[in-house]
Amino acid sequence: MQDPNEDTEWNDILRSRGILPPKKEPAITEAEITQMIDAAAEKKQAEEIRGTAKPLEDMTIDELDAMEDIEDERALNKYRTQRMAEIMSAQAKPSFGSLLEITAHEYVTQNYPDKNLPTLFVYLEGELKFQFVGAHLFDGMNLRVQDLEWMLAERGAIITELESDPRKDREIRDAMKIGISTANRDSSDDEYD
Repeated sequence: MQDPNEDTEWNDILRSRGILPPKKEPAITEAEITQMIDAAAEKKQAEEIRGTAKPLEDMTIDELDAMEDIEDERALNKYRTQRMAEIMSAQAKPSFGSLLEITAHEYVTQNYPDKNLPTLFVYLEGELKFQFVGAHLFDGMNLRVQDLEWMLAERGAIITELESDPRKDREIRDAMKIGISTANRDSSDDEYD
């Protein structure tokens, strides 16, 4: 069971249908608290440096350098906060569409044959584009995340940064290992002849 307080599209759907209660929004966010603390600290530093609102013309070089440091720090903090907000919003966007979790009540077939497991259906705009049925297509228990990524990318379901099929790369490595171990075993047999 998923956390009902988690901010997911699935939980949003359940909330819209009245299955989950509405999500309680915090009165103030962590980012707002950080901004308030930064603003208060900057204000206090500026007051300490300037003292009794001394005009810039009357400040010494050291005081001006300190003011410049404060301004630089303020600008960097503002930029950092802005970049963090951009990064957070980019991470919040789904990369590959959506994943819907289904429950036992939503299964199409109750007595689905075990030989067809696992099964993966890929839909686009409500239309079935392709399906993977059975463990043999997934290389049994040897399936890795990169393998599935490559399989989906081959059919155009996702965009990948992989340059070649990781299953073929693994086959080549395994064949090389077998060849090396066979060569080592043959050479060790020759020593005892």
